[in-house]
This record gives sequence, structure tokens and C-alpha cells, in this order.
Amino acid sequence: MISIELQLCDIQGRLFKLSAQRGISSAEFIKVFMKSATAKA
Repeated sequence: MISIELQLCDIQGRLFKLSAQRGISSAEFIKVFMKSATAKA
């Protein structure tokens, strides 16, 4: 992987961790995040 790919993986991992800390299931987070403007960018 190149540097940008590693950074994206790190960011996504942090987002999953934060969503879990806020009580959002991974399945729900994926459904909402993948349809977001952030994911499209």
C-alpha cells in the first residue's frame, strides 16, 4: 500500500472506533457512512 492508502485505512479505523464508543453498531455505521458525502469524496 502507498502512504495515502495507509492513511485512509487509519482514518476509517478511527471512525469505526468512535462510532462504537458512541454506541452505534458497525452495521448501522457502515450503512450511514457509505451513503454520506464524506464517503463519496
